[in-house]
Amino acid sequence: MIFYLVCVLTMGYLQTYYTKKELWHKAMKSLIGKIIYENKLYWENKIKNMDGQFLLTYRQCTRSDNCRVWQVPVDLTNQKLNNYIGVQDNYLDNINELIKLPKVQTFIYDSDKNYINYNFGLEKFILIHRKTSEDSIKLYGSDCCTVYNKSEWQLMKKRKNYVLAYKESIFDTFVEESRIPPDEDINSLGVGNYYFGIDGFLPKTKTNYYPINYPYEVFYLNNCGDILYKPYFYKINKM
Repeated sequence: MIFYLVCVLTMGYLQTYYTKKELWHKAMKSLIGKIIYENKLYWENKIKNMDGQFLLTYRQCTRSDNCRVWQVPVDLTNQKLNNYIGVQDNYLDNINELIKLPKVQTFIYDSDKNYINYNFGLEKFILIHRKTSEDSIKLYGSDCCTVYNKSEWQLMKKRKNYVLAYKESIFDTFVEESRIPPDEDINSLGVGNYYFGIDGFLPKTKTNYYPINYPYEVFYLNNCGDILYKPYFYKINKM
Protein backbone atom coordinates (compact mmCIF):
# COMPACT_ATOMS: atom_id res chain seq x y z
CA MET A 1 0.00 0.00 0.00
CA ILE A 2 1.33 3.46 -0.94
CA PHE A 3 0.80 6.35 1.44
CA TYR A 4 0.49 9.93 0.19
CA LEU A 5 0.88 13.31 1.82
CA VAL A 6 -0.17 16.62 0.32
CA CYS A 7 2.38 19.43 0.24
CA VAL A 8 0.79 22.78 -0.58
CA LEU A 9 3.23 25.28 -2.12
CA THR A 10 3.17 28.78 -3.62
CA MET A 11 0.19 30.19 -1.74
CA GLY A 12 -1.83 27.01 -2.07
CA TYR A 13 -2.06 26.96 -5.86
CA LEU A 14 0.27 24.03 -6.40
CA GLN A 15 -0.21 20.63 -4.78
CA THR A 16 2.57 18.04 -4.73
CA TYR A 17 1.88 14.48 -3.62
CA TYR A 18 4.72 12.58 -1.96
CA THR A 19 4.97 8.85 -1.45
CA LYS A 20 6.11 7.63 1.93
CA LYS A 21 9.52 6.84 0.44
CA GLU A 22 9.89 10.33 -1.01
CA LEU A 23 8.84 11.75 2.32
CA TRP A 24 11.64 9.80 4.02
CA HIS A 25 14.29 11.41 1.79
CA LYS A 26 12.92 14.88 2.49
CA ALA A 27 12.77 14.17 6.23
CA MET A 28 16.39 12.96 6.21
CA LYS A 29 17.52 16.24 4.66
CA SER A 30 15.44 18.06 7.27
CA LEU A 31 17.08 15.98 10.03
CA ILE A 32 20.53 17.00 8.81
CA GLY A 33 19.31 20.59 8.75
CA LYS A 34 18.23 20.21 12.38
CA ILE A 35 21.67 18.85 13.30
CA ILE A 36 23.33 21.77 11.48
CA TYR A 37 21.10 24.12 13.45
CA GLU A 38 22.21 22.48 16.70
CA ASN A 39 25.80 23.09 15.63
CA LYS A 40 24.93 26.70 14.84
CA LEU A 41 24.09 27.27 18.50
CA TYR A 42 27.67 26.29 19.34
CA TRP A 43 29.14 28.43 16.56
CA GLU A 44 27.20 31.46 17.86
CA ASN A 45 27.86 30.95 21.61
CA LYS A 46 24.19 30.25 22.35
CA ILE A 47 24.66 27.25 24.62
CA LYS A 48 23.93 27.84 28.31
CA ASN A 49 25.37 26.26 31.45
CA MET A 50 23.38 25.09 34.46
CA ASP A 51 23.20 28.68 35.72
CA GLY A 52 21.68 29.90 32.48
CA GLN A 53 24.84 31.73 31.37
CA PHE A 54 25.96 31.54 27.74
CA LEU A 55 29.16 29.61 27.14
CA LEU A 56 32.00 30.56 24.80
CA THR A 57 31.71 27.54 22.51
CA TYR A 58 32.82 29.11 19.22
CA ARG A 59 36.49 28.28 19.81
CA GLN A 60 35.60 24.65 20.32
CA CYS A 61 33.91 24.60 16.92
CA THR A 62 36.97 26.03 15.15
CA ARG A 63 39.04 23.08 16.26
CA SER A 64 39.54 20.28 13.76
CA ASP A 65 36.40 18.31 12.85
CA ASN A 66 34.17 19.87 15.51
CA CYS A 67 30.60 21.15 14.92
CA ARG A 68 30.15 19.07 11.78
CA VAL A 69 27.95 16.33 10.39
CA TRP A 70 28.97 13.68 7.86
CA GLN A 71 26.80 11.62 5.55
CA VAL A 72 28.65 8.36 4.88
CA PRO A 73 27.32 6.17 2.01
CA VAL A 74 27.51 2.78 3.74
CA ASP A 75 24.77 0.38 4.81
CA LEU A 76 25.38 -0.14 8.52
CA THR A 77 22.30 -0.44 10.70
CA ASN A 78 22.42 0.91 14.23
CA GLN A 79 23.27 -2.56 15.50
CA LYS A 80 26.00 -3.17 12.89
CA LEU A 81 27.40 0.33 13.40
CA ASN A 82 27.38 -0.27 17.14
CA ASN A 83 29.34 -3.48 16.64
CA TYR A 84 31.74 -1.87 14.16
CA ILE A 85 32.62 1.02 16.47
CA GLY A 86 33.11 -1.32 19.42
CA VAL A 87 33.72 -0.48 23.06
CA GLN A 88 37.50 -0.25 22.95
CA ASP A 89 39.34 2.98 23.68
CA ASN A 90 40.21 3.54 20.02
CA TYR A 91 36.57 3.79 18.89
CA LEU A 92 37.42 7.22 17.44
CA ASP A 93 39.83 5.58 14.97
CA ASN A 94 36.93 3.53 13.58
CA ILE A 95 34.80 6.64 13.23
CA ASN A 96 37.62 8.47 11.44
CA GLU A 97 37.90 5.57 8.99
CA LEU A 98 34.26 6.01 8.09
CA ILE A 99 34.67 9.77 7.65
CA LYS A 100 37.53 9.22 5.19
CA LEU A 101 35.59 6.87 2.91
CA PRO A 102 34.94 7.98 -0.72
CA LYS A 103 31.91 10.17 -1.52
CA VAL A 104 31.39 11.30 2.06
CA GLN A 105 29.46 14.57 2.35
CA THR A 106 30.46 17.04 5.09
CA PHE A 107 28.05 19.72 6.27
CA ILE A 108 28.98 22.62 8.52
CA TYR A 109 26.57 25.49 7.75
CA ASP A 110 23.04 25.58 6.35
CA SER A 111 24.45 27.85 3.64
CA ASP A 112 26.78 25.10 2.36
CA LYS A 113 26.01 24.56 -1.32
CA ASN A 114 26.44 20.81 -0.97
CA TYR A 115 23.62 20.87 1.60
CA ILE A 116 21.32 23.23 -0.28
CA ASN A 117 21.71 21.54 -3.68
CA TYR A 118 22.08 17.92 -2.62
CA ASN A 119 18.92 15.83 -3.14
CA PHE A 120 19.73 13.24 -0.43
CA GLY A 121 18.60 10.48 -2.79
CA LEU A 122 20.80 7.74 -1.34
CA GLU A 123 18.88 4.68 -0.18
CA LYS A 124 21.35 3.73 2.56
CA PHE A 125 23.74 5.89 4.55
CA ILE A 126 24.80 6.71 8.09
CA LEU A 127 25.17 10.06 9.82
CA ILE A 128 28.00 11.10 12.14
CA HIS A 129 27.37 14.21 14.22
CA ARG A 130 30.26 15.73 16.14
CA LYS A 131 29.68 18.77 18.34
CA THR A 132 32.61 20.10 20.36
CA SER A 133 34.66 17.03 21.25
CA GLU A 134 35.12 13.34 20.54
CA ASP A 135 32.87 12.57 23.51
CA SER A 136 30.00 14.48 21.89
CA ILE A 137 29.81 12.34 18.74
CA LYS A 138 26.40 10.87 17.94
CA LEU A 139 25.82 8.15 15.36
CA TYR A 140 22.79 7.33 13.24
CA GLY A 141 22.77 3.98 11.42
CA SER A 142 21.17 3.35 8.04
CA ASP A 143 17.97 2.21 9.80
CA CYS A 144 17.97 5.12 12.25
CA CYS A 145 14.91 6.83 10.92
CA THR A 146 11.42 5.82 9.86
CA VAL A 147 8.33 7.63 8.55
CA TYR A 148 5.13 6.58 10.31
CA ASN A 149 1.59 7.38 9.32
CA LYS A 150 -0.93 8.37 11.97
CA SER A 151 -2.23 4.83 12.53
CA GLU A 152 1.26 3.35 12.89
CA TRP A 153 2.28 6.06 15.33
CA GLN A 154 -0.85 5.74 17.45
CA LEU A 155 -0.33 1.98 17.76
CA MET A 156 3.32 2.38 18.69
CA LYS A 157 2.56 5.13 21.20
CA LYS A 158 0.04 2.87 22.97
CA ARG A 159 2.60 0.08 23.36
CA LYS A 160 5.41 2.23 24.75
CA ASN A 161 5.54 5.20 27.06
CA TYR A 162 6.21 8.39 25.10
CA VAL A 163 6.18 11.91 26.54
CA LEU A 164 5.38 15.05 24.54
CA ALA A 165 8.09 17.65 25.12
CA TYR A 166 7.15 21.33 24.85
CA LYS A 167 9.49 23.14 27.21
CA GLU A 168 12.90 24.39 26.19
CA SER A 169 16.10 23.04 27.66
CA ILE A 170 18.85 25.30 28.90
CA PHE A 171 21.21 23.50 26.56
CA ASP A 172 20.29 22.78 22.92
CA THR A 173 17.26 25.05 22.83
CA PHE A 174 14.87 25.57 19.94
CA VAL A 175 12.73 28.32 21.39
CA GLU A 176 11.33 29.85 18.21
CA GLU A 177 10.31 26.46 16.80
CA SER A 178 8.20 25.53 19.83
CA ARG A 179 5.05 27.11 18.51
CA ILE A 180 2.27 24.53 18.72
CA PRO A 181 0.29 24.98 21.96
CA PRO A 182 -1.02 21.83 23.66
CA ASP A 183 -4.68 22.62 22.90
CA GLU A 184 -4.11 23.39 19.19
CA ASP A 185 -5.69 21.19 16.50
CA ILE A 186 -2.48 20.05 14.83
CA ASN A 187 -4.27 18.76 11.73
CA SER A 188 -5.43 22.30 10.98
CA LEU A 189 -1.75 23.31 10.82
CA GLY A 190 -0.80 20.72 8.20
CA VAL A 191 0.82 18.29 10.66
CA GLY A 192 -0.31 15.17 12.43
CA ASN A 193 -0.66 12.89 9.40
CA TYR A 194 2.93 11.66 9.39
CA TYR A 195 5.65 11.32 12.01
CA PHE A 196 9.41 10.72 11.89
CA GLY A 197 11.03 8.34 14.36
CA ILE A 198 14.75 8.81 15.05
CA ASP A 199 17.15 6.58 16.96
CA GLY A 200 20.84 7.44 17.35
CA PHE A 201 23.46 6.63 19.97
CA LEU A 202 26.64 7.93 21.58
CA PRO A 203 29.42 5.45 20.74
CA LYS A 204 31.36 5.73 23.98
CA THR A 205 28.41 5.13 26.27
CA LYS A 206 25.99 3.39 23.85
CA THR A 207 23.19 5.54 25.25
CA ASN A 208 19.91 6.30 23.48
CA TYR A 209 20.02 3.07 21.51
CA TYR A 210 16.77 1.15 21.07
CA PRO A 211 15.53 -1.40 18.53
CA ILE A 212 14.34 0.55 15.52
CA ASN A 213 10.69 -0.50 15.91
CA TYR A 214 10.54 1.76 18.96
CA PRO A 215 12.53 4.93 18.18
CA TYR A 216 13.85 7.13 20.96
CA GLU A 217 12.48 10.38 19.51
CA VAL A 218 9.45 10.96 17.29
CA PHE A 219 8.91 14.27 15.51
CA TYR A 220 5.94 15.74 13.69
CA LEU A 221 6.35 16.15 9.93
CA ASN A 222 4.65 18.98 8.11
CA ASN A 223 3.06 18.50 4.70
CA CYS A 224 6.40 19.08 2.94
CA GLY A 225 8.43 16.52 4.91
CA ASP A 226 10.07 19.03 7.25
CA ILE A 227 10.72 18.08 10.87
CA LEU A 228 9.07 20.30 13.46
CA TYR A 229 11.70 20.71 16.17
CA LYS A 230 9.19 21.16 19.00
CA PRO A 231 7.01 19.80 20.35
CA TYR A 232 8.28 16.24 19.88
CA PHE A 233 7.88 12.88 21.61
CA TYR A 234 10.59 11.00 23.48
CA LYS A 235 10.56 7.54 25.05
CA ILE A 236 11.34 7.42 28.77
CA ASN A 237 11.63 3.69 29.35
CA LYS A 238 14.41 1.53 27.94
CA MET A 239 13.78 -1.83 26.32
